[in-house]
Amino acid sequence: MSFRTVLSLILFAQILFGQSLIKLDGHVYDANGHPLSDVYMEIIGGMGGYTNSNGYFYFENLFAGEYVLKVEKIGYKKQRLTVVIDKDSRPTLELVLREKILAGPSILVENTSFVPPGAIDLETE
Repeated sequence: MSFRTVLSLILFAQILFGQSLIKLDGHVYDANGHPLSDVYMEIIGGMGGYTNSNGYFYFENLFAGEYVLKVEKIGYKKQRLTVVIDKDSRPTLELVLREKILAGPSILVENTSFVPPGAIDLETE
């Protein structure tokens, strides 16, 4: 490699890595203020993960910019929110998920008696 190529790579790396990396963190709660565990958190087009037992989540090594955060848990309404992070901030989010009523088709359960052939039916004796 030529000297110019090496120098260009070093300068490019300094520009690229010279930006400070930012941590985004926070908690997710239900409508009663209780922490929600196992909530799926995803930065669209990037990384994802789940909240811990205290409802805590974090994303590290983010650059300043605009991100869309997807928040999902079964039994709760899905959310998407835009988070703008500037280079001098350390954003912390406190999110509340609202319950979603899950509805399905009706199911009829009937109680029927079945006595296999040769079995003794105790109710008739």
